Amino acid sequence: MNRKTITRMQRLLPLWALLLVSHAAHAVSLVALSPGVWVDEAQQRIYLSDPSGQPEARSLEDARLLWRAEQPAKLLLALDHYWLALGQSGSSGRGKLLLIDSNTGSLHDELLIDLPAQVSASVLPEPLRQFDAVAREHPQGAQLHWRYLAQPLRGALLQADGSAVAGDGVKAEGVVDIVLRDDRLQATARPDLSADLGAPDPLVPEAQRLPTLGSHTRQFRSANADHTMSSGLAADTSQGLRWQWQLASTSGTSTTNAVELPFAYAPFLVLSSRLLYQAPPMGVATSAGRWQAAGVRLVLQDLGDGEVVWSIEALDQIFRGALPP
Repeated sequence: MNRKTITRMQRLLPLWALLLVSHAAHAVSLVALSPGVWVDEAQQRIYLSDPSGQPEARSLEDARLLWRAEQPAKLLLALDHYWLALGQSGSSGRGKLLLIDSNTGSLHDELLIDLPAQVSASVLPEPLRQFDAVAREHPQGAQLHWRYLAQPLRGALLQADGSAVAGDGVKAEGVVDIVLRDDRLQATARPDLSADLGAPDPLVPEAQRLPTLGSHTRQFRSANADHTMSSGLAADTSQGLRWQWQLASTSGTSTTNAVELPFAYAPFLVLSSRLLYQAPPMGVATSAGRWQAAGVRLVLQDLGDGEVVWSIEALDQIFRGALPP
């Protein structure tokens, strides 16, 4: 190695260091608001799947669409400058993993993995069955934990001779090691491990409740655990039941304004003077006697004046059937 090469490398070192810091900061700034919904406050982006299941990136400031992927998927984990996602395999006994460019939404790689024959690894909600998956960072890449549950139809199953037996349903789970090698996905099943889909409980234990929010009221943590919320019935019920959310920093050093919402809890984040939350599907009867229904929504609301900055629909991962009436 000559002197010119060494000098050139010395000049490039700060750039390499900057890139490494940038990737590390991106990973640290990402917060999972709920399964498949990610918030990057540093990059001012929110990542989600729309009601049809297609992943998309939007501006956190105004919900402006930045990119949308071409096929249904659930965003599981950020790997380098990609998203590891669960795709729609289209058949039982197979799962599909996708590698999506986090800057453009373009598909970089996909990989089919073997699953038990009865398992349907669907991203979209299905009646009587559900496939759940989480991915966690692993020394060699990532580790996918999945669980499948198919509920039997109600009532008894009739056999050929006319006798009846109960339906058993299907339960299955598994773990898969995932490695990103040369920007390509590689997967290895781990039959020696049990699936762990556990997630932090947002409900604050009684002993850890903040006195400033009332020690006798239920309290919930934000998705990044930086803030704590307590909710109680609002005094004015003229427009139906509403809950008043009181928010405070978990450290107890500051308290934000309260906001009224039609539900006691939803996954949330406090972003400066704004509240981001995932509203559950709801239906209300208007004063004119009409029924207004809305699916799962992501909402950014100003904590100062209570005005909604933006509201967008997101994928509901639970099959609910048709809402009444």
